[in-house]
Amino acid sequence: MIHTKLFSLILTAVCLLSCSSGSGNTPIAPGEPGGGEPERPVQNYVTIEPEVQSTAVSVVIGYEVRNLEELKNPGCGVCWNTAGNPTVSGMHQDGPALLSTSREMKQVISNALLEYGQTYSFRAYVRSGAKVYYSDEVKGALSREPEALTFNWTPVTSSALPSSVSVYKTTDPLNGHAFNAWYAVADLSQGEVELKVNIPPTLQTIDRQAAADARCCVLVNGAYFLATTTQGTNLGLSVVNGKEYGYVSDYRGSLRPAHPEYDTYYPATRGIFGVDNSGKPAVYWAGGLSVNYYFERPLPSLIGEELYAPVSVSLPTPAVAWLPKYAVSAGPVLLYDGKCPFDFTLTGRGEEYYMHNYEMIPYDIFNIGESPDRTAVGYTADGEVILFVCDGRYAQSGGATLTELAMIMKGLGCVGAVNLDGGGSTGMMVGAEHVNDITTGGNHAVKSTIGFYRK
Repeated sequence: MIHTKLFSLILTAVCLLSCSSGSGNTPIAPGEPGGGEPERPVQNYVTIEPEVQSTAVSVVIGYEVRNLEELKNPGCGVCWNTAGNPTVSGMHQDGPALLSTSREMKQVISNALLEYGQTYSFRAYVRSGAKVYYSDEVKGALSREPEALTFNWTPVTSSALPSSVSVYKTTDPLNGHAFNAWYAVADLSQGEVELKVNIPPTLQTIDRQAAADARCCVLVNGAYFLATTTQGTNLGLSVVNGKEYGYVSDYRGSLRPAHPEYDTYYPATRGIFGVDNSGKPAVYWAGGLSVNYYFERPLPSLIGEELYAPVSVSLPTPAVAWLPKYAVSAGPVLLYDGKCPFDFTLTGRGEEYYMHNYEMIPYDIFNIGESPDRTAVGYTADGEVILFVCDGRYAQSGGATLTELAMIMKGLGCVGAVNLDGGGSTGMMVGAEHVNDITTGGNHAVKSTIGFYRK
């Protein structure tokens, strides 16, 4: 017979031993919010860095994984909520693919998944089958949101425009330099016009592409392309009358041959804008090497860090069931849900190692100092579609950085927007008039265009 006092001491000792490893790495089944009992002494599989990096567009979580050889097909990631004790049954984002050499991980949680003014609790996790091992908890929040840019806009009159399409121009300066810009806005719900994407069989100027159809009201250049032949190669994914052309591929970490990331290919999603059969506009991230998928968040690839697994129907998140009639990918996404999802925070590894270049956009486009001609497309909260161009790289107009472009689109009322090909490709036709780039003699031939057409 065990003495009552002795039994109490034994029970207390057992409890202390079972709790000594801390709740942070106790295995928990994915659907369980509270915790679970360890089947054996718990190993430390994941620990989180106490310092959270907050930027205007993300929260960056660092964590360390270890002892992965004890687990079967482990995976990792970060989960969060505003109430505390987050689990993978709530908001979470899977991290890079785990290798035998994986140790220190860095994961970016985009503002596509977070709200301004909220403080979140974050935990890193390691999965193994039905078990999930959690780190301790840290707190983080987005820093201040960038402000919209607004200008005085003057209407551009044209007999080529129906009542549901309007065009405006500004010559107001932008952050201290001369600036010429135009935008066209269309209410597709009135039924007068539709948005279309064109991919002609050869490279053609926007002037020629606009002249090919008398119903064209406004036309701008579209996707990135290669001009190695007269036919040209459209890059990324486009949709023309419901038919898909191309895919979003993996991309080099840099296009500079001397850069350390030149020979590293990163899985990526890229921004895509389009309309469905009803004319309803949308912005998503597109990806998939053999099947095209659309997502409500980017794959947060981070140059110089661990690679993610290939984009799939479930990565970076379960794909959305979107069926665009016309669409064009380019990137980066300028606005999603009214928020700009990128800035030019560096990771500290060197030149081009940006924290938020998820889409692997090359340095001649995605760079803190780049201010060329720009083209963008977006939509407002009430469903109007906006096409925008600005001139750049000459005395009359200094162009716009990508951040400025995003804030301009926000100032026009856009809640979703995507950057299109720019530089020498940038051009806008209003009827038969080429309105921009007057002093440089027009634009070179492009592979695709997007614009408003009379029905």
